[in-house]
Amino acid sequence: MPLHPLTAACISLVASAYHVPETDMWVLLAQEHGKIGEISINKNKTVDIGPYQINSLWLPSFTKLWQLPSQQETLERLRDHGCWNAAAAGAIYRYEFDRAGERRAALGLYHSAKPALAAKYLSQLDKKYRLLFGDAVSPP
Repeated sequence: MPLHPLTAACISLVASAYHVPETDMWVLLAQEHGKIGEISINKNKTVDIGPYQINSLWLPSFTKLWQLPSQQETLERLRDHGCWNAAAAGAIYRYEFDRAGERRAALGLYHSAKPALAAKYLSQLDKKYRLLFGDAVSPP
């Protein structure tokens, strides 16, 4: 499968479609710092896929949601197509937002359900907000 870039237009579309702040999508991207066409192996034997580092635990859900023929095809789309990867990130963020009921908790849950790991991640996101937006946008 050829590689397809992640565009600003796609990030904007995903944020709009999932009713999440576009600034949050940019900050998640900056924090996750994955690359199109790449997979990172985790200590727990799962993998993180593409720009938004979508964890392989999500493959069954997205395969079913997107009605794809196999988890391998889902993995390839998440790995090689920036907009598919962003769509998955937006869906995960929206899912966590709906579960948590508020933005900050959802951002922490995007990374981990473990409170200590989520708190550390939120601290890192706060730094990314200031780096990307200065005082123009307040971290959640």
